[in-house]
Amino acid sequence: MAIIEVPLKYAFPLFTKHNSTDYLIKNDHIRVSDIWSFWQYIIGRYVKKYSGDKSFLQTLLEQAKYFYSAAEDAPIKSQPLLYYYSFLNLVKVVINVNVLTLYGSTIEYDHGVRSCDIHKETSLKEMFVTVLALNGSKKLSVDHSFMKQMGDQIIAPPYKIPVEKLLKQCVGIHRTFCETYNCNEIFFRTKNLKLYREGLKLYSRYEIGKCNAAIQASLIAAGYNIISESDAEGPDTYYWQEETNMMSYHPTKWDYYTLANKIRQKGIWYYTDGDNYHTYISSDFLHISTESIIYNLMFFFGSITRYHPYMFDKLLSDQQMWLISEFLKTQPMQFLHLVTSRTIESSILKPKTANIL
Repeated sequence: MAIIEVPLKYAFPLFTKHNSTDYLIKNDHIRVSDIWSFWQYIIGRYVKKYSGDKSFLQTLLEQAKYFYSAAEDAPIKSQPLLYYYSFLNLVKVVINVNVLTLYGSTIEYDHGVRSCDIHKETSLKEMFVTVLALNGSKKLSVDHSFMKQMGDQIIAPPYKIPVEKLLKQCVGIHRTFCETYNCNEIFFRTKNLKLYREGLKLYSRYEIGKCNAAIQASLIAAGYNIISESDAEGPDTYYWQEETNMMSYHPTKWDYYTLANKIRQKGIWYYTDGDNYHTYISSDFLHISTESIIYNLMFFFGSITRYHPYMFDKLLSDQQMWLISEFLKTQPMQFLHLVTSRTIESSILKPKTANIL
């Protein structure tokens, strides 16, 4: 049966959604210089189509922008709490836009996440955050709702997540983490994504960089379908391949979404340099989305800033402070780009004219 290459679209697979987002953005990527003004545009387009309390969403957005700007100018020990309040307000907007039916201001929002008890003797290895579902409550768990919308499989909350695990799985600072803790890297770069149709089967293939038989075995153990192809003129090439069945020979948006969702559930992490999105898979078994990792880490370090500011230095070694500094310098902007991209089903990139004076 003939194998036919299928065009990549709907921001596949990172941001593909089941519902149409053409009313927001029609292209698979868009270049944005002012992400806060862009969110005002998103809110306006959303409310025009689905109605709702525009002033409520705009107020949340104004708060998110204010806290973010304050965090950028604050000392490092004050940044986490300010960034978290920015994220919290933006995420409230996100979870409203994504459900297509506004929760709005008619319900009470709860953080939906708690930090562990922290004492002078507590080490980072012992620290964790707990995600709450708040079932039976009139309050909405912001964290749990957000993580579900990011595709995370949260089993039977309350769900406890070790902070050290979150740091290790944060792909944007993973190499810094490995240097800090003198451990091996667990992320492997994927590249050259291709999408094919063979009969009623739609399948994707990512090439895995710097892979070998041992890495292949570790990735298979983590749940990936890793295949190898021999080349007489060089080393084997390794691919991550996933597939889904279609109802017709012409892939629909639902087919793209079904396969994208399968890929994301297997575990794919990413960051942007402004021009491209770099993707990775991991041999670790903690499969939480990049967006949720950054959000929960910012909550945790914000909790230290809020409740134990005098303990910040005592809790963290010099190496750990370097790690957290890298996190605070790089991940807030990543979070803005990633959650925006997930919301509009389009990759947010920086403008080509960004450096023109």
